[in-house]
Amino acid sequence: MITKIAILKSASFEISLINQELDRTGFNYTCVNIESIDDFESTLQIFHPNIIIAGYSLLDTTWKKALKFRNKRYPLIPIIFFSDNIDAENGIKLIKKGVSDIVFKHNISALDQKISQALKEVSLIKSNVLSQQSEEVFKDELWRNESKYRSLIENSMDAILLTVKDGQILEANAAACGIFKMTQEEICKSGRFDIVDITDPRLAILLSERNNTGRAKGELTFKRKDGSCFPGEVTSVVFKDVNGCEMTSMTIKDLSEHKKAEQQLAKTALELQEALNGLHKILNASMDLICSIDAEERIVQINAASKSIWGYEPHELIGKKYSEFIHPEDQETIFNIDQDVRNGNPVKIFETRIIHKNGAIVYILLSAQWDEVDKLIYCTAKDITEKKKLEKAYLVERQRFLDIYDQAPSAMGIIKGPDYVYELANPLYLKLIDKKDIIGKTIMEVLPELKSQGIFELLDSVYNTGEPFISNEMLFKFDFLGNGNLVDKYLNILYQAHRDSDGSIDGILFFAVDVTEQVLSRMKIEESEKLYRELIRELPVAAYSCDAEGKITIFNKAAAALWGREPEIGKDLWCGSWNILSNAGQEIPLNLCPMAIAMKEGRTMSGMEIIIERENGERRYVLPHAVPYIDAAGKVTGAVNMLTDITESKEVQQALELRNEELAFQHDDQEKQAVALILANTDLLKTNKELDRFVYSVSHDLRSPLTSIQGLVSIIEDESKEPETLAHVQMIKSSINRLDEFIRKILIYSQNNRTGIEVETITVKKTIMNIVDSLQNMEQAKGINFEIDIHEDTTFSSDQLRFNTILENLISNAIKYHKPIDTERFIKVIGKVDEEMLQLQISDNGIGIATKYQDKIFDMFFRISSKSEGSGIGLYIVKDTVEKLEGSIQVHSQINDGTTFDIILKNFTL
Repeated sequence: MITKIAILKSASFEISLINQELDRTGFNYTCVNIESIDDFESTLQIFHPNIIIAGYSLLDTTWKKALKFRNKRYPLIPIIFFSDNIDAENGIKLIKKGVSDIVFKHNISALDQKISQALKEVSLIKSNVLSQQSEEVFKDELWRNESKYRSLIENSMDAILLTVKDGQILEANAAACGIFKMTQEEICKSGRFDIVDITDPRLAILLSERNNTGRAKGELTFKRKDGSCFPGEVTSVVFKDVNGCEMTSMTIKDLSEHKKAEQQLAKTALELQEALNGLHKILNASMDLICSIDAEERIVQINAASKSIWGYEPHELIGKKYSEFIHPEDQETIFNIDQDVRNGNPVKIFETRIIHKNGAIVYILLSAQWDEVDKLIYCTAKDITEKKKLEKAYLVERQRFLDIYDQAPSAMGIIKGPDYVYELANPLYLKLIDKKDIIGKTIMEVLPELKSQGIFELLDSVYNTGEPFISNEMLFKFDFLGNGNLVDKYLNILYQAHRDSDGSIDGILFFAVDVTEQVLSRMKIEESEKLYRELIRELPVAAYSCDAEGKITIFNKAAAALWGREPEIGKDLWCGSWNILSNAGQEIPLNLCPMAIAMKEGRTMSGMEIIIERENGERRYVLPHAVPYIDAAGKVTGAVNMLTDITESKEVQQALELRNEELAFQHDDQEKQAVALILANTDLLKTNKELDRFVYSVSHDLRSPLTSIQGLVSIIEDESKEPETLAHVQMIKSSINRLDEFIRKILIYSQNNRTGIEVETITVKKTIMNIVDSLQNMEQAKGINFEIDIHEDTTFSSDQLRFNTILENLISNAIKYHKPIDTERFIKVIGKVDEEMLQLQISDNGIGIATKYQDKIFDMFFRISSKSEGSGIGLYIVKDTVEKLEGSIQVHSQINDGTTFDIILKNFTL
């Protein structure tokens, strides 16, 4: 029967929760949702729900009207209140107004039981009402049915007696007269105790049962008129007549013939049992399960093997349907086999699974045959569970091996026999040799190019001796396209003898790891290092490098010439000169030379003029530029130093100073001195141009190997999975990026000095926006609010490249040196363009610059501390570029308050 449910909706009512719970319990229902009071009345009139479910809406004024409508028109439709909770006062109000029951959300599993109970109570109410209405009808129809009951009694084959309870026999039917050999009058006159053997002990038990329960049934000994006794089955029922008097009806069945048949059956059964006992002994001695099954699939007989195989004693299974014990996944198969057997098609052998008493799965090998005469299926079954477990274990282990084999991170396979026929080859090996469908083929068929490479001699050695062969980065040449063009592959290889179950060698198990990319990458890195060393050696300026301990690892000819000696690689520390002096002629300890300071403090040392003294006492004036290598962890791993010999320019400078002194006293030689000054200036200009050209050439040439190294590092990063290697790669990348940035700025500086101004129209705000967008990917830029306010009242013309250089340096510095944790970080760019100039102000609320450093920040290579990220050349380039554009730059800053740069650039429009 389908239960009709009406649900009163409200804002917080979870109808889906109710539907999910009823669906989960399999409740048979249909549902309608009620949106308004009008829907409520029409739904009750048309849908006729069996039950209503509502929530807090029943407490609303509108739905209180709905409750009154239900109480008046449909009082027998139960209402169940469903909610998270409800206070006692409102709960009592709802119960008083007609709510049948309350279900809380946390106990929603009781919802179907509550609905069923409410419907049951309504059914009882309806039943009671109907019974009261039908009492009069029953009296009217009672007389109509009396003739039917009379006919039933008269035609019964059993004796039926009607008596007053514990009193006189009022009536006996014809069957009673025949059984007791009396007339109806004789039976009524003799009474109950004349027809029953009152000495039968069962009589008192039956009378007690009847008095307690109103009815009793059992066997008694009865007496006939002639005094003979017979066994009978009596059913006695107490009832009330229409006047309320207690009456008793007795139905008696003569069991005489039945008892004789039982005795005969017992005798026959005893004989059969003796025969069966012998058969059972034979059956129970069998280790296999033997049973018979009737047409209703019930087990008729089963031997003692059921205990050892199935876990059940035979008596626990007899009468049960065998299908109840079949594994669910085998039910359909067994049903089809059962039908085939009953159709006369014997199934000799098949496998199935049964459920053991302890819940385990038992595999059996079963045979079955239908007996048409007995209408039974005779079955024998053998327990093959252990065999199946062994088979499964074998398959699991084999699959585990194949999974490991297929998923192995190395190429591997098995070749069999002296001809080396492929038996197994995993996907990585097929990818390595770029072949398919090789199983069953020999190596000679698949890879004939290996013959000339000595591979078969190696295989023969392993196959004949059993000794494994191991080699790392071994070169193999493969003809992938079959056109004779061999491709190099470097492999870490292992050949190991494969043995059969007798321990005899029957093939070779091989493992191969393709390390071609690593080998080629290392070769490229080594080549780059070689180029780097050659570059340093061939530089016209003195250059050398040191390792993390300060030991010289490489130096060029110019350095040896400058020092007047060749240092010992891996032994001499920090510098190869005989002695180092300050510009004032004081000796500088080796551990305080610019290279040593650069490595100890992790900062670039530049602009510090020193004197290198050779072993022969000759002195050279030198400008060192020592740059440390710093890895991602901030650790100095080495350094490179370039030594610019400024002895000649120094001598020229000294000569000029001497000449100037002479000019002060020799006015008459002014013309000669002017000529000499012009010549000296010409030499200086030439030297500066050559130095600028050298800086540009060195910077440009250094970027090429750096680019190659970056590419190689990216390859290593893509190929390697080792955390330690990846960490080292990040350290290398960080150092490369810093060096590349430094070289890039040197190139900008050189370009700024070498090239003239190229004037073009610049859209200031758009340029600034593009630069800010390009710098957003900096890690420190996260959380910084950029405010850009540019007023372009007229067009602005200048050098676009130099303009970009100024903005990129200033804005990137503002990002780098911002406060890391301030929640209101900003960078503001305010500007105004008029016909004469562009006025820009770039300000931030970052860490600021101390006052004592503000007059030095535009100096070349100046850094506030050794921990600063930059090279100290960025702001120098900014100021140099601003001056090239005929402008000015000023800085205003306070520690922890921020920094502001005021820039004025000429408008070249006019």
